[in-house]
Amino acid sequence: MNHKHLLWTKEKWEAARKGCAKMRGKMPKNTMKPGKYGNIARGWFDINGRKMFFRSKWEANYALYLDFLVNKKKIAKWEYESDVFVFEKIKFGTRSYRPDFKIYNTDSTIEYHEIKGWMDKKSATQIKRMRKYFPDIYLRVIMAAEYLKLSKQFKAFIKIFK
Repeated sequence: MNHKHLLWTKEKWEAARKGCAKMRGKMPKNTMKPGKYGNIARGWFDINGRKMFFRSKWEANYALYLDFLVNKKKIAKWEYESDVFVFEKIKFGTRSYRPDFKIYNTDSTIEYHEIKGWMDKKSATQIKRMRKYFPDIYLRVIMAAEYLKLSKQFKAFIKIFK
């Protein structure tokens, strides 16, 4: 993965961090309750010895996959829901976005991955605004078809959550 053109200057990261800092530590109160989609198994998962909360099994499985990539030295490290991007110019509606995964590549670039089983209206708005207000940040949206293809490949060597 070569995304050197996506590297930000220190000043750009600091400006983005200021927006993220406003939302840091302010997780929604309903984050650990059943969601509006009853078929999604959110909860605590053991990710190679680390107990972590994920909003779906797909996210937990993707975390196992990312750990595999770290062990194979394909990526440097990853974080789950570590950054919030605030859309400063938006006054109503969807004003922020928290990508699922922050990926630190071995070439020092950073990218974000979003796991989406389906695209609801709010998610589509968040992704559209992310691309508009933060065009230099690489966001990979992994839809159901891509996730299922990936999971077939990595379930041969990673014990996934079912």
